[in-house]
Formats: sequence, structure tokens, C-alpha cells
Amino acid sequence: MGSNNFNDYFFSKSNFSHYHNLAFSGSSSGKMPINYLLSADYTKENGLIKLTKNDWTRSGFRGNLGINPLSWLKIEDNITIYQLKKDLPTYNVTDVYYTQPVNVPKNPDGTWGNNSAGILAGGLVDGGRNLETRFGFNNILRGVLSFFDKDLVITGSMSNKRELWKGNYSSLPFQVGYGPNDVRLVNVPGYITAVNGTVVQDIYDLFANYNKKIGNTILH
Repeated sequence: MGSNNFNDYFFSKSNFSHYHNLAFSGSSSGKMPINYLLSADYTKENGLIKLTKNDWTRSGFRGNLGINPLSWLKIEDNITIYQLKKDLPTYNVTDVYYTQPVNVPKNPDGTWGNNSAGILAGGLVDGGRNLETRFGFNNILRGVLSFFDKDLVITGSMSNKRELWKGNYSSLPFQVGYGPNDVRLVNVPGYITAVNGTVVQDIYDLFANYNKKIGNTILH
């Protein structure tokens, strides 16, 4: 029989995650003032499951441009492109809390043990994966017009967002050793599912604001 601390067997005491960002920004004055920002970022976060890969990554790009082509007109454009990926086992690792210290995850012949710890470990390693990706694009275009010494301000904006979702989910049979020369498949029947989705979001705004002070009276 075993004598295991399954918290240490299934989980790492620590793991490594990292985030990187690179940005360039600047501006110019003159007849047509311009300001800009360009940035790129990358993030990878690793989970604490020790036996198999389980992580989340994000990579993105952002561009922001502001122009004043006329004294009464300001135009801004903000574009963001990003991709997210999630890769984790299908089996629920929280089943570790139902294991007993006397369980043995692996048999002497290398097969997964016929007990709660062995089936959980086999499921995490060989029982399928959940893979999800999301690719997104978002653009916000904004224009501001000012008239009558900036008493009247008209603002128009257009926001367009698109996301492509893709998911591949699998639950696969895996081998468990019931005894010498007795290896059986568990988690049968298995399944594989593919899911695709699209997010479309368009928002258009147009509004005006008027402020005028005449004596002690403010018109709004």
C-alpha cells in the first residue's frame, strides 16, 4: 500500500508566469499636431498541475493615433488585436480531494493504478484535453468637432469588434492496470467536440454638447 501526500503529487508548490510589454509613443507639433502609441504584449501563465500541461497565453498589439488636421477637428483611432489560448486537461483535478493516502497511482508494471489516485492521474495525463483559442479585433474611431469658440462640441464615434472562438474538447479512454496481465480501458466511450463561434459588435454614437455663459447665466 502507499503512503502519499497527493497534494504534493498532483500540484507544484510554485510555478512561473511572465508578462512582457514593449511600447513606443511620441508626438509632433506644427500645422497638424500628431500623437501616437504602438505597443505589443505577451503573457503566459502556468497552472499548478504537476503531471500535465495547463497554461494560458495572451499576445496582443495596440495602436493609437491622434490627429488635429484642423483647429476645430480632432480625430482619434485606437486599434487592438489580440489572441488568447487556453490548454488544460479535461479531467477535473479537484477530484484529488477524494483520494486516500494508501492509494498507489502507478502499478509496478507502469500502468495506472485501479484506484481513485491512479484513475485521476491517468485521466489528467491521457484522458483528453480542452484547447480553446480566441482571436479578437477591436477598432474605435472617434471624431470631435468644436464650433463657436468651443461652445458647441459634436462628438461621433464608431466601435467595431470581432472575435473568432474555437474550442476542441476531448475525453479519451485510457488504460488502467487491474492486476498482472489485466489492463483495461476506462472512461469509455470517449468523445471529441469541436466548437466554433463568432462575436460581432458594432456601436455608433453621435452626440452634441453646448455650453454658453451669458452674464451669470450658463446655457447647457
